[in-house]
Amino acid sequence: MTVKTLIPTKNLNEIYDIDNRASLNGDIILDFGFDLDVDTTIYSESDGKPISDNTEQYKKIVLVTENLKSQYADDPDVFVAEDLLWYTVRGNNKQRRAPDTMVVFGRPKGKRGSYKQWLEDNIPPQVVFEIMSPSNTRREMKEERNEERERADQAESRADQAKSELEMLRKQLRALGIEPQI
Repeated sequence: MTVKTLIPTKNLNEIYDIDNRASLNGDIILDFGFDLDVDTTIYSESDGKPISDNTEQYKKIVLVTENLKSQYADDPDVFVAEDLLWYTVRGNNKQRRAPDTMVVFGRPKGKRGSYKQWLEDNIPPQVVFEIMSPSNTRREMKEERNEERERADQAESRADQAKSELEMLRKQLRALGIEPQI
């Protein structure tokens, strides 16, 4: 089986064959099953709202977050953050949340201006904390929890669809005699 390493060039109509050090102009047509598109959406790093309504709520948010960070300090694949904008859908900067604290298993620690789920292997936060303030009602908190569950279900559905599309791409590449490295 021949394995080729192909990369697109600046001219999107041309593919460069690394193995043969040559450009392939129109000789090979690869259908990846998706269009090349660029996301021009602006994703803010702040929602303009304070992290808390009062000092007691702030203390609780910090206490929860810092204890979780301490708990998972030795695990490089647990990301814990507070008051970080979480965007669930690429291209939609309106569908976002800023949980008081969130925990994402399976994602590396590190600095982020926001959590863009599609750039994080489509893994949503598995644990979200919202610390009640005097201005919150139980009904509001219940509605938020239900919205979180719905978002998680949608994310799981999108992840399943992406896996299916990736498998289709692998089959198409193999049919062309190219062993995918993805």
